[in-house]
Amino acid sequence: MIKEEKEEEATALLTNADSRGKFSAFRKVLQDLIDFQKNNASGLAEQGKSDSKTDNFIMLAFFAVSSGILALIAMMVINAVGGAIKDIVGNVNILVSSMRFSTRFPERSDELNDIGVALNSMLQTMGQGMADVSMVTNSLAVGDFSRRINHQYVGDLEDLKQAINNSVSNIDGVMSSLSNVMKNLEAGVFDRKIN
Repeated sequence: MIKEEKEEEATALLTNADSRGKFSAFRKVLQDLIDFQKNNASGLAEQGKSDSKTDNFIMLAFFAVSSGILALIAMMVINAVGGAIKDIVGNVNILVSSMRFSTRFPERSDELNDIGVALNSMLQTMGQGMADVSMVTNSLAVGDFSRRINHQYVGDLEDLKQAINNSVSNIDGVMSSLSNVMKNLEAGVFDRKIN
């Protein structure tokens, strides 16, 4: 019975006009709150879209500027290396046209300096080798068979040195034998031969 009395009281409370007015007012406030939340969420979504567009634009601008700087640096490096290679090729062409082993490549302050240093070292060795060959052949031209190439070389220059030294030794031997035969002929000795 207590339960039935309470149900009747509750039904009477819910159905009376005052409660219905309060319930209707509560329902209206609740609906206004829901509408406010929907409008707020919609506004925040629009703001999020706008912020997202702004962020995308900033990222795109940053990417474009970074790409431009990278392209500029790449062009500067390519230009510097291209200019250095042109300088080296120009010096090689001068060397080829003059065939002067005294030509030297200037020192550089970049990565291509090692190429110039290696070429200068090769040119110095070639120049020394050619000076030695000239010294021996000029001595031969004036009848001096005593000169030899004494510097140490490697590869083809060493082979050339050995061939020249052997040839000069052979010519010296022939000339000594010929000189002995001539002395014997002057002395009236005709039975001597060249060894």
